[in-house]
Amino acid sequence: LHASASQKAHLETLRPCAWPRTARMPKPPHKQVLIAQTSAGKIYGDLLRVTRRWNVRYAQERGFDYVALVGVLHSNYSQHAKFNRASLLEWAVNRGEYDVAVLLDADALIKNPSFDPASLLA
Repeated sequence: LHASASQKAHLETLRPCAWPRTARMPKPPHKQVLIAQTSAGKIYGDLLRVTRRWNVRYAQERGFDYVALVGVLHSNYSQHAKFNRASLLEWAVNRGEYDVAVLLDADALIKNPSFDPASLLA
């Protein structure tokens, strides 16, 4: 993900369960899942600070990765933060690590700790 200095977008990552990727290690027993949130920064930053705690905890308990994209990548207007999702999805696909990506807005949280997004694909 690339942003100009004036846009000040940044990616915050958490890898609670980093499975070693070597020939000797078996594939993880579950699908690799990414929980991702986006926020335009100032406008939804307070919401993200609240919901991120829930979503990071959920990701840690399930062994998923978590990432938050904060700021606006494609312009200087906060209304264009909605386009961050496409860039975040492209980033996740290009990493080649994830079977499932759950993209959440700053005001969204996963309340049910037993929810498994990979089960929706079964």
